[in-house]
Amino acid sequence: GYDGYAWYRRHFTLDEGQETGMLYLHLGEIDDVDEVYLNGRRIGGSGAFPPRFYTAYSVYRIYPLPEEYLNAGGNNVLAVRVYYSHRAGGIVHGRIG
Repeated sequence: GYDGYAWYRRHFTLDEGQETGMLYLHLGEIDDVDEVYLNGRRIGGSGAFPPRFYTAYSVYRIYPLPEEYLNAGGNNVLAVRVYYSHRAGGIVHGRIG
């Protein structure tokens, strides 16, 4: 197993004129703590990183993607910072989408 921090990143594009209102990121359950960024701007998080650590492992994560943070017709980057403290961790359960 592994204890500590990890980053997950995903690049995606939106077609020019594509509907960007009311988009959500579903991450499922993450063991233990996360914070999520869209194009370098924090859009959410659950739990707390050390030194004031508390886990949110059983919380199903759904984060809205603010329309004003999206690059319509261009590159977008989702970044998820994760901390796990007891071996098997990270994005562990649920559909990602």
